[in-house]
Amino acid sequence: MGAKEEEEERAEQLEREARDAIAEGRRECGLRLACEALAIRQAFQGEAHRDLIWPLSLCIEALRRDPDSALEAARLGERRLALRRVALAGAPDELACSLRELMDLYRFEGQVLLDARRVDELRRELAALPDPTRRQVRRRCRDFRQYLPKQYSLARPHRRKGRTASP
Repeated sequence: MGAKEEEEERAEQLEREARDAIAEGRRECGLRLACEALAIRQAFQGEAHRDLIWPLSLCIEALRRDPDSALEAARLGERRLALRRVALAGAPDELACSLRELMDLYRFEGQVLLDARRVDELRRELAALPDPTRRQVRRRCRDFRQYLPKQYSLARPHRRKGRTASP
C-alpha cells in the first residue's frame, strides 16, 4: 500500500471520527479532526478536488452553531460552493440547493448578520435558475432535511401567528 492510499484511509478515518464527535456535541474535537482530514486531502489531492467537499462540510457543521464562528463557516461555505459548482455543472437543481445552504450560513437565528450584499447576490443567482428547478429544490431540500438527525437539522422552527406559548 502506497503513501497516498494510507493518507486517504487516514483522512477517511478522521472524517468518520469528526462526524461522530460533532454528532455527540463535541464541536471543538470534531472541528480539529475535520480540519486535519481537510489538510491531508489538500496535500494529496490538491486545492480543487471534489473530495474536499465533505471535510469542508464537517468543518462548517462544527462552526455554524456558534455566532462567533459564523464568519469562518461562511468563508468555508464559499469555498465549498466553488467546488460544488464544478462538480454539479450539469445539475442546476443540486446547485440551487447548494446556493440555499450557503445563504443559510450567512444567517444566524433567521437574521442575516454577516454579509447582506452577498446574500442578495446568492438570491439573484438562485432567481436566475429556471423556475421549475427552484420549486423542485425547495421541496427536495425540505424533504432531505426531515431525514437529518436533530443535531444536524437545518430547518428553523416555525411559529404560527396568533399563538402564544402556554405559561
